[in-house]
Parts: sequence; structure tokens; C-alpha cells
Amino acid sequence: MAGKSLLVLAVVTVLAVVGAGYSLQARQDRLGLPSVPESLIPDLRERVNDVAAVEVVTPEERFFIRRGEDGTWRMQERDGYRVLFETVKQAAVGIAALKPLEAKTAKPERHHRIQVVDPRDGETVPGRGTLIRLLDKDGGEVAALIKGKTRSIPTADREGWYYVRQAGQPRAWLVSGRIEANEKALRWLDAEMVRIAKPRIRAVTTIQPDGAEVQVARPDTEAKNFTIQNLPEGLKPFHVAVADDLGAALGYVAFDDVRKADGIDFSNSARARFETFDGLVVEVEVAEHDGKKWARFAARFAPDMAKPEGVKGEKLKHLKAPDDVEKEAEAINTRYGAWAYNLPNYKVEEFTKPMSKLAAPKEEKSGG
Repeated sequence: MAGKSLLVLAVVTVLAVVGAGYSLQARQDRLGLPSVPESLIPDLRERVNDVAAVEVVTPEERFFIRRGEDGTWRMQERDGYRVLFETVKQAAVGIAALKPLEAKTAKPERHHRIQVVDPRDGETVPGRGTLIRLLDKDGGEVAALIKGKTRSIPTADREGWYYVRQAGQPRAWLVSGRIEANEKALRWLDAEMVRIAKPRIRAVTTIQPDGAEVQVARPDTEAKNFTIQNLPEGLKPFHVAVADDLGAALGYVAFDDVRKADGIDFSNSARARFETFDGLVVEVEVAEHDGKKWARFAARFAPDMAKPEGVKGEKLKHLKAPDDVEKEAEAINTRYGAWAYNLPNYKVEEFTKPMSKLAAPKEEKSGG
């Protein structure tokens, strides 16, 4: 019965798609619109490997991505920060695969209704869309598409429907497919960051610009919670797990922006130092610049700080050999050392946590 139901559903779905196609074609004929071509940009499939740069212009921002001589893609407006090849590939292939469904207006005065106005036309012009330009290595234009309103959001098993227009051409189209070119520069950047799993962390120290320190640690991986090592007399922790956020702070790090670190003054920064059971030390510095909090990361292998005897049971799988830890530190420095990252407020608070956020004065017992 279930098999028959699925078969019926599949047939109904196919008929619905075919019916939609006939309906759209009938509408085209009735309104005297041009016939629907097989492809929106016919020669793009053959030229997709010629794409060596991408420019995106939106009503809010403009950014440029170029492939370097080493094959790495980088964003110009973020000091050359890395963009994954897969991200660029999805954008180019997605545009090449767009399938026209219905011809829409060719009258410029109506473009604003479906937001396919070229965003370069002026800041006060209504209905501006997103321009995506694919360029070759010499700067020649391979394709230029203006993405307008999204009529139907794509899902895992269904293509999206969009209103689009090729830049320089008056005719707009309703197309199906997946436009994977994000309108936000941040979404193009390689989001991978320093990540050290909590099971490896043995101790964390935060140091304020005035030198005040918080030290938390655990003796071994069987210890459920990190404890404050330098708790001042007269204070008590807010609760038993109050230091655990510090211990897990490197487990996940995301950023809101990025730039070269040499343009930011870290001389009076707050710091956090993370030590693992296998001798990896990761240091984080946090400084304020242009009203935002920026962090930079550095790593080193410190065999004298390693406490492999503290790793118990199944946690042994997280322990690394000394040579591997040394290579890990080098990889962190190579990948992230030259960059400063604008972090979310909650992550900044974790990296700069003072004693006042962990402990409070003990309640005095009343006499009598």
C-alpha cells in the first residue's frame, strides 16, 4: 500500500510539473511573449572553467573575488582572505544551470517590481537587485546576472524559482535552479577556524590588560568540571560548572569579519592561554579597534606543559603524538597567525572572562 502511495505521489508530481510547463507556455503564447529558450546563458556551460574572478554588487555592499596564481581564491575587500573553490564553483555552475520558465517584462520602468534593477544605477533607485559578474583572467565578462526576487526558495529536493535579468539586456525571466551566490561577503569567506576540542584542554588562563589573571584547570580528563586555581580568599564560585565555558571556548569559534592583524594595535590587549594535555598551547589576544573586538591566534608546542598521564579511558583518542602537536601548532600559525577576527560578543566574553564573572564574596554568617 505504501509503495502504491509513493508511486501515485510520483505520478502526481510529474503531472504537476508538466502541467505547470504547459500553463506557463500557454501564458507566453497568450501574451505574445518570446518563446522560452533551453538555457538562460547558453555558452556559459562551456566557459565555466574560464571564470577567474567574481564580482558581487548589492544595494548594501560590493566585493571582488579573484583566483591567484597559486589557484587560491581570495576576497579583495578582506585583505585577500581565502574563499573556498567549492563556493565559487557552486556560484558559477548554479548560474550556468539556470533554466528559463517564463519571459517577464522587458520594460525598464517595471524592473523594480521584481527587483531586477542594476544595483549600480544609483542608491536611490528602487527595486535594485544583486549583480553577479563572472570574469575571465583578463577581466573580460563571461556572464553578468542580476538576481531579483525569489519566488520559491530551493529545498533539498526542489529547485528554487527566481526573477532574473542579464545585465545589459531589457528582458527579465522567471527561472528555476539554485543561485548559490550569496549577497553577503562574509558568507563567501572560508569559515573554518581554530578548533580545539574540550577533551584535550587541561588548563586555561585569562589575563586582563592590567595583569589580573583567572586560572582554571582540571587534573585529568575524568574530572567533569574545570575549577578555579587562583580563587581569592573570601570568594566562592557562582556554581560548580562556572569555569566550564572557559574550558570549552576553543571548541567552536565563528567570526563576523576579518582583516590583516598588522593593522590593529594589540599592545594593550586582553589574553587567553589554552593548554592541552598533549602540550599544545594556543594564545588568543583580544583588542578593540573601530568600536569592534578583534582577536588573533598563535600556537606553539610546549612539551614541558604536556600532562599525558591525565588522559584517561576513551579520551586517549584525543591525545596526539609530540610530532603531530608540533605540526598542528605550525599549521595554526600559518593559517591564522596573520589575521585578526571580529568575534561575536559572547565569544569575546569567554576569552576575556575576569574573576568577577566566576566568583562572588562568601556570605557572612550572622552571629548569636
